Amino acid sequence: MKKLKDAEGVHELRVALDRTTWRLTFWKPSNKVIVVLTVFRKTQDGTQTADIDRAIAAKKRCEAEHDLTITHVFERSA
Repeated sequence: MKKLKDAEGVHELRVALDRTTWRLTFWKPSNKVIVVLTVFRKTQDGTQTADIDRAIAAKKRCEAEHDLTITHVFERSA
């Protein structure tokens, strides 16, 4: 997991499944909430600016269109 540089609080998680690397971008508006913004298959080396721009746009849309008040907390113990 890493915080993307110049990406307004957007983070990236890379997950390898079989022979494919997937990238999930997400944002943490609070300590108890994670919002998944985009999911895509990694096809080129390095971070693509279009992918970062898409994640930032999704974050801005989420902030503008949704009330981020926490109404439910789901907890699970192993």
